[in-house]
Amino acid sequence: MLASVFRSALFGCCIALSSAVAIWIGMPFSSPVAVGVKDAKVTKARSDEKMGEAISPESMYFGVLAGRKSFGVLYKGPKRIRVDFVGFSGDALLNIYKVAKIADPQVFLVRGNDIQTAIQAASRHFNATGKVDVPFSSSKEAKDREFWLLVYFGQARSEPPPWTITSAVKGEGFVKVAFEPPPKLPKGFVRRVTLDLIHHLHWIPLGGLSPGRYTLQVIDMTSGDVYMSRKMLVSED
Repeated sequence: MLASVFRSALFGCCIALSSAVAIWIGMPFSSPVAVGVKDAKVTKARSDEKMGEAISPESMYFGVLAGRKSFGVLYKGPKRIRVDFVGFSGDALLNIYKVAKIADPQVFLVRGNDIQTAIQAASRHFNATGKVDVPFSSSKEAKDREFWLLVYFGQARSEPPPWTITSAVKGEGFVKVAFEPPPKLPKGFVRRVTLDLIHHLHWIPLGGLSPGRYTLQVIDMTSGDVYMSRKMLVSED
């Protein structure tokens, strides 16, 4: 009797073990520490955001070109407060937008103690010929000690914006900007878009920078990929 019970219990355990092995063999192997390449890039990009000094979105400017009424106009902060420029700065903005029509998307530094001088410096940058690896000032004689990062994404529709800057940080030898495209809509939904074509140019104040070579990066936070990159030299003066 006892032997019979023992054989039945042993037989039951074998069946349970065989089932477990069959299930395990049929399941795809996955490591609890395995991370996809895309996820790893996004994780690193978000980690890099914490390495430097964050720049307030309230201090950033955004410029567009959509007809003559927008010449000499920038929009400040997430609320897009309109700021009009006249005189030298207004003329410089108009010049930037004319040249930007044939310019490639790019990221670069300029010197400027305020947005007006940064505009004039950016105009000199867009009109420069050859390779530019040092930041322009508002004029040859100017001694601007503060810096701005400019991100020119190129031409695209105005709404929804294809690129929305979510953060910017500066640190020793680097400046990084993160952006996100519009979120994907659920299946079956359609996004309304404008049919215009404008320039997407962002102005980010950095304050002072220590002398040295800087790596400028614009990062797509949905993939973690570097969208644009450039190296520029900040000199003592």
